[in-house]
Amino acid sequence: MEIYYARELLRHEQEQRDLAAAHERVNPQPGQRLGALIWHDGKRSVACEISHVDGLSVTLIGRRGSKRVTVCANAQYIEAAQKNTRQRQETLTAGRGAGLFPAF
Repeated sequence: MEIYYARELLRHEQEQRDLAAAHERVNPQPGQRLGALIWHDGKRSVACEISHVDGLSVTLIGRRGSKRVTVCANAQYIEAAQKNTRQRQETLTAGRGAGLFPAF
């Protein structure tokens, strides 16, 4: 059982180091605008802005349609949303170039 607990402790410490490194990369500041973000559920929030930073936790305010949404996240979650947004944009750009999607 001691080995299990030691492994879990090491895993938790590594997760905390990864989270701190992501926080350094994103460097969230209150008032920082992130623009449109596509979250893990595929939903898009536009006009995202950081409203509060508390340690490694970040609060974002954005809009989904006409509704205002508040998202509490960490830097890894924000990085994943930015990656999803870039991938979606690249897919749409490539599709338009191939004539799959009409340009508006």
